[in-house]
Amino acid sequence: MKMSVEINERVQEELEALEAILMDDISISYNERGNPELIKTTIFPSTANEVDKQYVCVTLEVKLPEEYPDCEPVVQLRNPRGLDDSTINHLYKSIKEKCVDNVGQPVIFELIDVSL
Repeated sequence: MKMSVEINERVQEELEALEAILMDDISISYNERGNPELIKTTIFPSTANEVDKQYVCVTLEVKLPEEYPDCEPVVQLRNPRGLDDSTINHLYKSIKEKCVDNVGQPVIFELIDVSL
């Protein structure tokens, strides 16, 4: 039982940090037991000085299994705007690598960061 409380505290600390950093740019949904289950934020990948790509964005959705962070979250990229398939595939690959490399640790901020 203590392990579950510890995991919940790690997740809660991660979510509090995300809310402090992203403020209104993040949405966190909770299940009926009060556990976080879905985090959404819109990310704007870096486009450097490419004026024709300055409005690109994608919604990052992170579903948290009850075992998170000791298992990978389920990640989806939704509503891509101005991003081609190869860019989306590259983002998915980078996100998957980050999830695998960080099993056992909170990883949501890392996923947002890798997408920028």
